[in-house]
Amino acid sequence: GAAVQRYRSVGKHQIGLVVNLEPKYAASDSAANQAATRRAHAYMNGQYLDPALLGRYPEEMPEIFGAAWPEWPAADFDLIRQKLDFIGFNYYTRSITRDAPEAWPVRAGRVPQPQGTYTETSWEVFPQGLTDTLQWIRERYDNPPVYITENGAAFYDPPVAENGRVVDSLRVDYLRKHIGAVHTAIAAGSDIRGYFRVVADGQLRVVAGFRQTLRAGARQLRHPAAHPQGQRTLLQPRGRQQRSRAARGTLMHEQFLLFGATGDLAAGQVFPALANLLRDRLLPANFRVHAVAKHPFETQEASRDWLLERVHARAGDAVDMDALRELLQRTAYTSIDLSKPEALGAALKLKTSTRLLSYLAVPPDLFVPIAQGLKAAGLLEDPARLLLEKPIGRDLASALEINAAIAACVPESRVFRLDHYLGKATVQNLLALRFGNTLLEAVWSRRWIERVDILVAETAGVDGREQYYSRYGALRDMVQNHMLQLLCLIAMEPPSALDADTVRDQKLMVLRALRPFSAQSAPDESVRGVYQAGVVGAQAVGGFSQIEGQSVETFVALRAHIDNWRWAGVPFNLVTGKRLATRSTQIVVTFKPVSHWLFEKPQRQQAAPNRLLVRLQPEENIELHLMSSLAGPEWGAMELQSLPLNLSMAPTRRRRIAYERLFLDALNGRHALFVRDDEVEAAWQWIDSIADAWRAADFAPQPYVAGSWGPRAAAPFLPPPMAHTAATSPRASA
Repeated sequence: GAAVQRYRSVGKHQIGLVVNLEPKYAASDSAANQAATRRAHAYMNGQYLDPALLGRYPEEMPEIFGAAWPEWPAADFDLIRQKLDFIGFNYYTRSITRDAPEAWPVRAGRVPQPQGTYTETSWEVFPQGLTDTLQWIRERYDNPPVYITENGAAFYDPPVAENGRVVDSLRVDYLRKHIGAVHTAIAAGSDIRGYFRVVADGQLRVVAGFRQTLRAGARQLRHPAAHPQGQRTLLQPRGRQQRSRAARGTLMHEQFLLFGATGDLAAGQVFPALANLLRDRLLPANFRVHAVAKHPFETQEASRDWLLERVHARAGDAVDMDALRELLQRTAYTSIDLSKPEALGAALKLKTSTRLLSYLAVPPDLFVPIAQGLKAAGLLEDPARLLLEKPIGRDLASALEINAAIAACVPESRVFRLDHYLGKATVQNLLALRFGNTLLEAVWSRRWIERVDILVAETAGVDGREQYYSRYGALRDMVQNHMLQLLCLIAMEPPSALDADTVRDQKLMVLRALRPFSAQSAPDESVRGVYQAGVVGAQAVGGFSQIEGQSVETFVALRAHIDNWRWAGVPFNLVTGKRLATRSTQIVVTFKPVSHWLFEKPQRQQAAPNRLLVRLQPEENIELHLMSSLAGPEWGAMELQSLPLNLSMAPTRRRRIAYERLFLDALNGRHALFVRDDEVEAAWQWIDSIADAWRAADFAPQPYVAGSWGPRAAAPFLPPPMAHTAATSPRASA
């Protein structure tokens, strides 16, 4: 206290107290272990902070020291309790504590955790302890400004790989989890001003050995870590991309809370998927659905009859009706006005300790109030999980707001953002195709690939979704929501493993390498369109009615560029639209032509580049188009043509709805096929650059006839041979 006063007198105004803190957790619920944990916590953590911040010692101190504990004059506390500008603390591990009468003076001992991960200093890696310690400081000391002044780990030095990069996965994983723990505390309200990472200095050097940690630090300086953008990108403001890698627990969740139960998505996808999983006995025996929507029903039986009829009308043969009836018998319907989420707890009457998966199949503007209502009702406590249907927001600002609010309700390790394209078997097969075959991965780069086309063409219009579409348009609805995920799977670097965050890290690097659009580039690199009246499938259809004062596109074509070594110079053409000629979702990878043509010149007209065609809908298959010879009329002649090699396996069992796979993974806590918060934000950042460029260039949608391939200006963006059809079709608009 006297030192603080002296520093203040000479103008040193930023003064804080830095301590070592180690959270204590009881080894069991026994009274003895609980009491030992309180003593150990007071001795290790409260003994130094309480006098400075509260003007007293922890009440456990006399119990610890007995007769040796003196009476402290009030004047001493008045001197000690000086105004501090911040608290700093060093965090490395936790302690599982047991009663140990022989361990004087605290009478508490540490219980080793054999299943844990340990550093070279024999400290258990436990990031949750950092969050818990920050929460304790916030609640006990009225949320003072805090710096994490030391955090880090000593591990064996990884070898330098052949490409000169350090495969430093242990340190990267350590930092990811601990910065994620800090971010969780920030989202909960902790006033955290800084985070200092220990690399090769201080305590780690002493404990782990000077040679080991100094070599680790030097190696990090000489060789970039084999992690996207090196380890320095981990230390960004708020630790946005650093999250816990695995959901806790392995038990399958048996309670499914569905918001938006009367909507089109629920009828067309959610109930059919759950019914099929139930039929195949892939759900727990006690699986139950809690269906929530605003629509009122007089009885539970009335709600089941209504849902049965609606699901059958929407899903048809895609749902097993007997299984659907069984599922609805396990379904309890509750009518709730979702604009008043504070009523959730009383209306649902669910136990807070249940293994509950809450699925928000609702518009993004309802995500936050529903999540806050669930948290207030105690329905997001561990091990509960939250499943969100993309899109997350409509731009970067709203996505950041939603992600921050969700993080304040539930940690990232228990959040699942669903993009149903990632549940399609053919999309998952992209990973097997790329990384399971040296034949393709060896030519998967700018040296051999001419262009990549991603097409999502729909014959349907905006009918019934005008209000939603007027806010989102094709760019925000389809490009950000689905097409960028396909682009990432095509363009990502090979991950070191197929665990959730390793794959998602690589996808994130692709999104960050996308070249932003500008007002100057937009007219050459993009086309906007809006459909007018025409004919689709021999049926006359009307045009899209723009809301006055708005400019919304129903068609968009983009030429994306990925500025990295693998893809520099390769155009990625993204095309999507409503009311187009046919319904088709496909990826076309076009390879460069052979460097020298050996065959007769007339045959050159038949030459076609090799193409890999991945069809996602309406059928799902993969074809590799290669040049081959036909038997000519003479032995000396050679006729060439492009022939498809079908790479799809004949289905030996029913192909599952994409939502079936995704629901199974969410119920089991598997994140690999779900989108992380930083992926969402990086995608929106690129999408925002396009929207801003269009606005700055006054780039309006061009009309096109329904049933065509969009505006004629979009022809170069379409995959061949559609490009030729679109350019020459009399139905295409100028």
